[in-house]
Amino acid sequence: MIRKVKFKNGRIHQMIGESVDFAEISDFVEKWNDGSDSICVHTSGSTGIPKPIFILKEEMRASARLTGSFFGINRPIVAWHALPMSFIAGKMMVVRALEFDWDLIWSDASAYPEIPDVSPEFAAFTPMQFFNLLQNGLEPNFSPITILGGGEVSEELGERLKDASQGIFSTYGMTETITHVACRPISGKVSEEYQALAGVSFSQDERGCLVVVADHLSSSPFFTNDQVDLLSSTTFVFKGRADRVINSGGLKIHPEAIERKLHSEFGIELFVTSKADDELGQRVVLVIQKKNEDLQSKIQEFLNDELDRKIRPKEIVILENFKYTHTGKLVKRIVE
Repeated sequence: MIRKVKFKNGRIHQMIGESVDFAEISDFVEKWNDGSDSICVHTSGSTGIPKPIFILKEEMRASARLTGSFFGINRPIVAWHALPMSFIAGKMMVVRALEFDWDLIWSDASAYPEIPDVSPEFAAFTPMQFFNLLQNGLEPNFSPITILGGGEVSEELGERLKDASQGIFSTYGMTETITHVACRPISGKVSEEYQALAGVSFSQDERGCLVVVADHLSSSPFFTNDQVDLLSSTTFVFKGRADRVINSGGLKIHPEAIERKLHSEFGIELFVTSKADDELGQRVVLVIQKKNEDLQSKIQEFLNDELDRKIRPKEIVILENFKYTHTGKLVKRIVE
């Protein structure tokens, strides 16, 4: 069921419909207006169990203003909210609505959000949600501005979106940076380069990982585990996570690069990881689900033809089912 929440003067003005999520919104807005300086949010759980952290409300307001200014949505608009309120992305949609007097179209947070019959001016999803919405008949041009965050945009999804006439963006950020601090277009003039929002700049540490300096974050500089090609102080290209780099016989291999090739060719969910190896230290392995087992020979043939033997997965592991984090991200390690 689609529901609506109208905001005015920093408070809920009207709620149309009922749902558990509405109770979460009401609770969040009550805490937002309780006079305290900070509010508790939980990390996404991408690299471990979600943990609670306290974030200053003024920094959240500043983040909302940056997004509003960058995308030109710092005014009363209709926006579509389908993200879980448990995590920062869902909370920030409400903060923006409070800041700019938005009307929110509300779909219960799930992997398959219900599609409203009203076109919003702004929407935010995970890549998985947006892919599923497209599969269920949503047109890519349904909204002037759509942002995707909380996971990687696959080549298959990117291909489907590149010719869209509306603005669709992949965002870069995390709980600690109060959602996105950079974005790149994945429709129209598609680019692999992430562009910083105003007041945000980048550098690298000795590992080649991104360091974020943001005027609105009292905790900056923020050191990440994301290895990048730094193009300037405000632009970078994402390469992969340092904690996923595989050191195989002294050769450092980014699993993400192999995954992108395989996603593009086969369009199935998979991931690349490593196992201990007496000779190499770590050997590269590819992991697929049992339901795709019939593709194993074709995948092996593709690996032999398209990848250098030094980086080629040495084994294909088949799991009955994959595991996911609380926010729907694939756990890219072999979990028994």
